[in-house]
Amino acid sequence: MVIAFLGGVFLGGIFFGGLLLTVRLLVRVRYPTVLMLGSLLLRLGILLGGLYLLKDGSYLNLPLALLGILIGRFLIVSKVKGQQQGPDEMRQEG
Repeated sequence: MVIAFLGGVFLGGIFFGGLLLTVRLLVRVRYPTVLMLGSLLLRLGILLGGLYLLKDGSYLNLPLALLGILIGRFLIVSKVKGQQQGPDEMRQEG
């Protein structure tokens, strides 16, 4: 069950990290629609394939994997928010 959770964190990092990378590349590519669609299909394929492997014959692993995906999302979002804030803004919050 711990493997399902950690695998979910990894999958969430890949999914939402890939989304972040895709959004950053959108302004530089000639055909952004192709990039978005290709990225979505690749990220969904990795996510669904990973969930299938993490299921490991027991559907009880899926809620833990989904929780891990949410934690992975939280980690990516907090990383992005940390990059957007300058050192002065971070000192005022803390």
